[in-house]
Amino acid sequence: REMMEDKGAFVFPLCEMKVVRTDGTEKLLDELSQIKKYDWIVFTSQNAVQLFFAEADKKQIDRREFAEVRFAVVGSGTKKALEMYGFYADYIPEQYTTESLANGICAVVKSGEKVLIPRAKEGSPVLEQILSANRIDAEILSIYDVRGARTENWKYLNNYDAILFASASGVHAFADCLAETGQPDWNPAQGKKRIVLGTIGQVTADALIKCGLPADVVPEQCDAEGLVRALEKAFEMKKS
Repeated sequence: REMMEDKGAFVFPLCEMKVVRTDGTEKLLDELSQIKKYDWIVFTSQNAVQLFFAEADKKQIDRREFAEVRFAVVGSGTKKALEMYGFYADYIPEQYTTESLANGICAVVKSGEKVLIPRAKEGSPVLEQILSANRIDAEILSIYDVRGARTENWKYLNNYDAILFASASGVHAFADCLAETGQPDWNPAQGKKRIVLGTIGQVTADALIKCGLPADVVPEQCDAEGLVRALEKAFEMKKS
């Protein structure tokens, strides 16, 4: 949002996304009690970082307990979130996708090392599939879910120039809101102007396409900065 506003855009949330803890947080508390058995902790989102350390603080885990642990993150946003807690990522993939992260983990994790992955309930199955295929000893915990509810801005749905999706969960929330408001067949061209639909990456784009909607803007660099640049380029091309 801040990046878009810096470019002069007016930004309005359509679906308010809220992070909800799941039963997996109880399992996480157990794992935190024996955190030294892990060699790597992998984060696939900023939400995972924040919830992980919130639970660690609840358990009163001394930060020095993580001295021998290495961290892997999916992208620049997650990297910055980790740094807020005083840790630097030991591994970040060149492409900010779950698939690239999974393949990278397989390359850097040594035989016999154990990996902890606290993540979203609706996280991409690709991560688990790749790690399993490469026999990586990973404990994957679903510690949160993301749910969305439409805001008052929803009534202006057809008036926006672009609608952006930062996660597959956001796409699902949008689709649910369409169904709730009796618009299951909505499309971005039914208003006075064609609305551009943008996604933060290919996984989110695939979710949008599965809902029967086009993904007009998909950045090569799967993070907020990449999305803003791609959207700006799309509108420049549109003007020309």
